[in-house]
Amino acid sequence: QESDQELVFRWLGAYGCIPEDLGPIVEAFEVSSELGFLEVAVRSQGPEAPELKARVLQVFQGRLEALRGATSGATGMLTVEVVDVLVELMADTQTDAGKQL
Repeated sequence: QESDQELVFRWLGAYGCIPEDLGPIVEAFEVSSELGFLEVAVRSQGPEAPELKARVLQVFQGRLEALRGATSGATGMLTVEVVDVLVELMADTQTDAGKQL
């Protein structure tokens, strides 16, 4: 039977991540699920990566819009770590879009 670590490696491999990415991805998920998924998207490579990155950005944007009307707003989601990874992901998405043209 597959160990938990092997299962996670296989799962991340499906998204184009390499085993060396596991540490930073786990750390990101320990901070928040949003940061974890942003980290997976940033580190994804291969033919499916542009679509994954675009979808993660779409979901993140939807969450921000939903929180805009909440009492605390989106400030809880927009930590320094999240913004850093979000900027990197947005830059990757722009680069991927330019390659497709």
